[in-house]
Amino acid sequence: MADNMALPLANQLLECLCDALATNPNPPAQCCLRVGDVVYADFNQFQDQCCEGLAYVRIARIFPSHEFPAQLETWTPCTNLQFAVELEMGVFRCEPQQETVDLPSCDAWTATATQVANDWEAMTRAACCLDEQLQADPATRGNPLIMGVWQPTNSGGGCTGGTLSVIVATMNCAC
Repeated sequence: MADNMALPLANQLLECLCDALATNPNPPAQCCLRVGDVVYADFNQFQDQCCEGLAYVRIARIFPSHEFPAQLETWTPCTNLQFAVELEMGVFRCEPQQETVDLPSCDAWTATATQVANDWEAMTRAACCLDEQLQADPATRGNPLIMGVWQPTNSGGGCTGGTLSVIVATMNCAC
């Protein structure tokens, strides 16, 4: 049986994120689902996803929740009616680069900070888009969505950006 709870939410959010970023200057070249507890922008001698721009959605956590968004402490299979699905959006960007030994200028850092702020704004629009889709669908109408805290990714290694999580309630359709 295929996942009919978390993965559809991740795909909906990904579509919203890719669409929102596409309306901003310099959209990321890559926009895809990712997995794992931490996402890294991949690179090799031919490709650098960070400097091309990488946007992603990953399923960060899934847990039973009787009183959303609190995690149910005692769980028995098929007794909880809903799960909470935490989805993480992220966008990686290249830090300012210099061809000389000089450090990047304030103007270069300001341009990078502006790009990262534009990406944050697109992530908030993506969260709103997902909520609108949930409320428009009779099957998911009333499912709450909570936007988490936007956090910058660690600068260093030539890559920067940020992440934003949303937590969505979904019915337990597995039982």
